[in-house]
Amino acid sequence: MRQYLNRLLRNVKNEHDVKQSKDYEVFSGKNFDLAVGLNASGNDRMRKEWAGKDDWWIHATHGVSPHVIVKLKSSIASVIDPEILRLAGSCLAEYMNDRIEVDLIYTKVNMLKGVKGTPGKVTYKSEKHFRVYVDKNWKNLI
Repeated sequence: MRQYLNRLLRNVKNEHDVKQSKDYEVFSGKNFDLAVGLNASGNDRMRKEWAGKDDWWIHATHGVSPHVIVKLKSSIASVIDPEILRLAGSCLAEYMNDRIEVDLIYTKVNMLKGVKGTPGKVTYKSEKHFRVYVDKNWKNLI
C-alpha cells in the first residue's frame, strides 16, 4: 500500500516523506501533503490533530471510505486542483476495492463538525462534488 501511494504522489522525494501513525498516513509531495485515515478513530485524529481549517477534506459520496485530507503548500488554497482530486479519488478507490469510478464530496475542514459518540463520522456543509474515473493503467500514467 505504501509503494502504491508513493507512486500516486508525483513529487514524493523518498521513503522518508511518508509518515505513519497507527491510524493515519501522511504523504508529502512538492505542492501538497495528503493524509489518509486508516480507521474511524484515525479519521478523527487526522482531522483534529493534523488538519488545518483551510485544508481540504475528501470522502466518497456513497458508502464507507477513508477520509483524505489535503494540505496545499501554496498560499492560494481557496481552490483545489482537479488533478489533486483525481489523486485523492484514486487513493480512495484503492481502499474501496479498486472501483472503476468514485464520486467524491469535498469541502474545507472548517466546514466539518464531528458527530459526538460516533468516531469517524462528520457532518459537512458547502460541499462540492467531483467524479473520478479510475483507469486500470492509471498507475503507469503518473
